[in-house]
Amino acid sequence: MASKTTQSANDIINYMARGVAPSWDGATTLYLSLHASAIALGSDITDDEISYTGYARQPIARNSSGEFDIASGGGTANNVQVLFGVATAGSFPIAATHLGISAAASGAGTCIASGTIAGGGVTINTNSNPTILIGNLVWLEQ
Repeated sequence: MASKTTQSANDIINYMARGVAPSWDGATTLYLSLHASAIALGSDITDDEISYTGYARQPIARNSSGEFDIASGGGTANNVQVLFGVATAGSFPIAATHLGISAAASGAGTCIASGTIAGGGVTINTNSNPTILIGNLVWLEQ
């Protein structure tokens, strides 16, 4: 994960410089989404989000014992596999190349961070269960 939308960048700057908490500050759960391309700076989390019957954004616990390692060197990575719903219908194959993180379980919302899927992405076919392997969701802030 390497970039933020303009809204998310503004949220971070306002939080750091003005003490104004972003809308997602109190969220105990964030949501991971799959995308067919990079999320544009002016867009929300629905930008090029993939779609198939069985797909839903996956929850990520936002706590000290959550699904990410302790940050080191300006980054972190997932320490559990992330399993998306089984693809039962859609226009296959679907190539998911990017991930997004938001506070929205569904629908529009601020993209907090986004980036490419390590390992070249995920190809989704009928009856497949898209999986982000441990360490393939790398979140860097530098």
